Amino acid sequence: MSGRLKKIGIGCGVLVALFVLLLIIGALQRPSIDQTHPADPSGAVAPAASAATGSVGRIGAQIRYPDGWTLVVQRLEEQPPPSPRAFAATPGPGMRLVVVAVRFDNASSAAGTPQSSDFKMQDSNGVRRSSFRPSPERTDVLRDNELAPGGFAVGTIVFEAPRDDRRLTLVYQPRRRAEVAVQLY
Repeated sequence: MSGRLKKIGIGCGVLVALFVLLLIIGALQRPSIDQTHPADPSGAVAPAASAATGSVGRIGAQIRYPDGWTLVVQRLEEQPPPSPRAFAATPGPGMRLVVVAVRFDNASSAAGTPQSSDFKMQDSNGVRRSSFRPSPERTDVLRDNELAPGGFAVGTIVFEAPRDDRRLTLVYQPRRRAEVAVQLY
């Protein structure tokens, strides 16, 4: 019986060690954010803030992950209502559609797939919404295609947001990297 307890104890110790290792790896995947705004001739860098969601960036900031991936949120714009001929989904009452343009650069040694489903739009009340089905008229949507090392992808993601809310935050929640929030105001 004591041999069996010894094996269980060793098994539990191995599980605890694996859990600690996963926590350490997750901590190493925190992104760095270069807040240098391209329009700022001085090259001044705003300090990166931290929040409950992880790192916080702004439009135009380069969010660099230790594995070589870079994300830049390029712009936010309001999407006009789809034409009636498009048979596209329309926003709910009190809502509007907003479009976020993003760019991914893969400087890692492995291929990866940027996915629009990794993004959520958070309003000023903290409500997070998944991406909205884009109108068939949009030809610039972010495609969930594999991105080879050294490659880049540019695309847009459509979200539903409250009509009068101007304090929106884009939340990037990739499966194998730390979550980051990008203020869109």
